[in-house]
Amino acid sequence: FPNHYEGPAGKVDGSETLKKAICRETLEEEGLVIKEEDLSLVHVIHRLSDFGEYFEFYFLTDKYDGQPEIKEPDLCDDIGWFDINSLPQNMVPKTKEALDRYKKGEIYSESGWQD
Repeated sequence: FPNHYEGPAGKVDGSETLKKAICRETLEEEGLVIKEEDLSLVHVIHRLSDFGEYFEFYFLTDKYDGQPEIKEPDLCDDIGWFDINSLPQNMVPKTKEALDRYKKGEIYSESGWQD
């Protein structure tokens, strides 16, 4: 999704916890240091897409060290903070969906499945 916003994301490496992966990805992509104990799970989506079946976990924190910066310029050309109630229109659709569900207080959702 060129020209779209999304938070730090990635895959869990072998022998790595989910929280450890989030801390690693955030450091690699944005240069921010986050402690595992400062993360709170806010939403999970069980998604079926053309690329496969996924479980996507969304965490929240308001504690971090550092200033956000683009650490992967080949994958990203802009970075910014946005109020959750006035997010940019050009967000990655799955991220927008997760944030909308989080705002509604939903912890779990499913997407892409046929009835």
